[in-house]
Amino acid sequence: MNTLLRIIVLAFVFYFAIDVYSRNRSTAKQAHYADPKEHDEEKKTGDIVDFYIRPLGDVEESDLHDAVKFLKDFYNYRCLIQPKVKITQSMKVKGTDDMLKAEDVLHELAGYGKTVFIADKRLWHISECKGYTNGTTVIVKGDKSIMKETLLHEIGHTLGLRHCDNLSCIMAINNDEEETGKFCRKCRKKANKGLKKPLK
Repeated sequence: MNTLLRIIVLAFVFYFAIDVYSRNRSTAKQAHYADPKEHDEEKKTGDIVDFYIRPLGDVEESDLHDAVKFLKDFYNYRCLIQPKVKITQSMKVKGTDDMLKAEDVLHELAGYGKTVFIADKRLWHISECKGYTNGTTVIVKGDKSIMKETLLHEIGHTLGLRHCDNLSCIMAINNDEEETGKFCRKCRKKANKGLKKPLK
């Protein structure tokens, strides 16, 4: 009788552990593919999508297509435009309606994974900024005058690059006059380690 009770208890514990494990795996999968259509798109085409491009708020359609082109031309990335994400009150800097807390936005939208969010509002991280990344997900302001350089710079961070002292490099900061729109030799070498097709 004692042995039978132990077997029943062990079977119950085993079943419970398997159930918890499978739920956690399912949740993790959902977190990476917040929109199931994203995963379907990769399966359907057989292509790996490097980044999804999503408007955050009311962004001009042309900004989304520009982002796809910039990433294709510079990094040879395949990108897909996905539906708009609404801006919530918790994403905004307190007391403002036109500025987002970049770090909090990416924390709130972490489930979207490898996504570039183009925002229709100003961004804040320590001070006002043009873009921000947590290493996987990127947010940039949808401003045509700065978006290309900002996007290429933030994607550089997702490849493990830090800010560069060479003012001609796209990974430098506060270098609007000297910046060339390219990596310096040192940063290009580092970036190439994380890219499928090396930059020239």
